[in-house]
Amino acid sequence: MYVLNLNRILNKKFNQNAQVDLFTFLYVANATYNTSEDNNNIFYTEISIRNGLKNPVKVNYFSSKVVKDYLNARNNAYGGDNYDTVTTEVTVYTKDEEGAFVPHTELQTFVVNANR
Repeated sequence: MYVLNLNRILNKKFNQNAQVDLFTFLYVANATYNTSEDNNNIFYTEISIRNGLKNPVKVNYFSSKVVKDYLNARNNAYGGDNYDTVTTEVTVYTKDEEGAFVPHTELQTFVVNANR
């Protein structure tokens, strides 16, 4: 219901009779197990894809399965370019109490265009 009202409001605001693409909104609305952080990562992923996604985009590692599931649904719905997640171990530097940089490794997840 909320998504349909959003569609009506957007069409009215932009004086359009065409339907707004609601795929991502409906996906998030129907994924009741997602946290707000998961949903944020889904929207961030979709915005990045719509802006061209020339470089990998980092998403929260703890949302990587949720984002991967979304990308699979998106790939099936739209076709064309396929997107996926890649999780890798990276070296991150933080400052210690004396201001020296100290390396440590952590897992990070990125959204990539699987066709490139």
